[in-house]
Amino acid sequence: MDYDLADAAGAGDAFFNREIAPADRTLVNSANKVIQKSREGALDNIKGKPVSPETASTAKVVRGFFGWILSAPALKGELPKRNVKPDPHNIK
Repeated sequence: MDYDLADAAGAGDAFFNREIAPADRTLVNSANKVIQKSREGALDNIKGKPVSPETASTAKVVRGFFGWILSAPALKGELPKRNVKPDPHNIK
């Protein structure tokens, strides 16, 4: 799934909507391809020129950020724990 087809609405969906995880994976895979092309000196699919250092750098940021989102607890079926004070009446 590409992001053009994903029904994502902002950062909340990026972190908690598991339905757009396939779009995140596609984005990470695309970023990996750009990074690999940069290492190999291969041509960019859009411009037909070697991948620029700026494009490779952006791809690394995208890979890192969306890779981190994909590893987030919310995508593993867990929600992040809030800062909850312990109940003084329930001390073990």
